[in-house]
Amino acid sequence: MNREEKAEYYRQEICRGSYQRSIALPAAVKEDEAKATFQNGVLELTIPKMEKTKRSTIKIE
Repeated sequence: MNREEKAEYYRQEICRGSYQRSIALPAAVKEDEAKATFQNGVLELTIPKMEKTKRSTIKIE
């Protein structure tokens, strides 16, 4: 628990249980290549995008 008291305000933070947040990504990603680091209170996620599939033409006889 973290408390801070000043003449103008009182602030208290309590950490209980787990925390989860979901964010929709704007593109398809390679889930198995995702990496995450947590340093100095900053969570950094590295998730590579999937490559676009190349169109191919098949000639029909």
